Amino acid sequence: MNILTTGSLGKEFYNSMVNNNLGLNVVYVEKLSQNDIEWADSLASFAPSDNVNLSGINWIHSFGAGVEAFLERSDLNDNLVISRTVGELGLKMGEYCLCHILNYTQNTYDIFHDNIQKKWIPTYPSRIKNKTALILGTGEMAKGISQIIREAGVKSIGINTKGDQIEEFDNCVAFKDLKLVSNEVDFVINTLPLTNSTDKLLDHSFFNCFNGILFINTGRGRTVNTDDLQIAIKNRNCNFAVLDVFEEEPLPPDSPLWSNKNILVTPHQAAISDVNDILLSFMSALESIKQQEDNNLFVDINKGY
Repeated sequence: MNILTTGSLGKEFYNSMVNNNLGLNVVYVEKLSQNDIEWADSLASFAPSDNVNLSGINWIHSFGAGVEAFLERSDLNDNLVISRTVGELGLKMGEYCLCHILNYTQNTYDIFHDNIQKKWIPTYPSRIKNKTALILGTGEMAKGISQIIREAGVKSIGINTKGDQIEEFDNCVAFKDLKLVSNEVDFVINTLPLTNSTDKLLDHSFFNCFNGILFINTGRGRTVNTDDLQIAIKNRNCNFAVLDVFEEEPLPPDSPLWSNKNILVTPHQAAISDVNDILLSFMSALESIKQQEDNNLFVDINKGY
C-alpha cells in the first residue's frame, strides 16, 4: 500500500511512521500534486485543496474527527473507505466542556466582566453535582464528554436518532422525545456532525424546549441557527452559550456573536488532533482494512458520519 501524507501534521505523521519501522510505504510531500495522488493508494491528511482529483484513492484517513470537507467533494471513488481520527479527542473535548460548565456555575464569566470595570460584586456559585447535561449525539466525541463530566458528578443524557441506550451515558433518548427530558436539563452540549438532516437543526423550536440552560457547541457550526440562539438568549431559554465552531471560520469581525455578553467565542480548539491521536486511529483503521473487518472509525458515506 502506497500511503501519501501532506499538510498540517503530515511531516510529524510521516516521521512517526518511519521511526516505528512499520514497513509501510509512506511518502510525505509539502505541496500535493496530481502525480503524487496517482502514485498513492491511500491519503492520510486533513482535506486537501480542490486542485487535485482524488478519484484514484481507495482509502482516506482524516486527521480530524470531522469529515464533511472530504464528503462534499465530487471526485471520490465509489468504493472509497474513509476513516477518521478519534484517539483521545473525546476526552479532550470533555475537559473543554467541564471547564466551561465550571466557569458557568462559578459565575466566572460575570466576574471577569466585573473585573474589567473594577467592580466588586459577590456572587453565589452553584454546585455541578447532580446537575444534568444533555449531549446531542452519542458517538465517540460524546462518549468522551460524558465520561469526563460524569466523573465530576454531572448526570449525562445522550440523544440520538432512535433512542438507543449507550453504556457511557446515564440515559439516552430519541431526538423526537426531547421534550420528555428538556425540563430536567441544566447544560446542553452539541456534538452533532453536519449532514443534510442536521443543517440548522438547532433552531427556535429546539431552544424553546429549555429554560435557562448553558449551551455548548463543539459539533459543527452549521448545525445551529445562531440568529435563533441569540433570540433564545434574549428570552432566557438559554442563559449563556459557549461556541467553538462556526458556519464561517475564522468568525468574521462583524459577527454579532462577538458583542453578545452572554456568548463566549473560542477559536475551534475544543479538541485539537495531535500526532498521537492520528497514529492511534490510523493503525486501528489499517488493521481493520487488512482483516476486512468493520471499525467504528469508518465513515458511513451515505449518512455523512
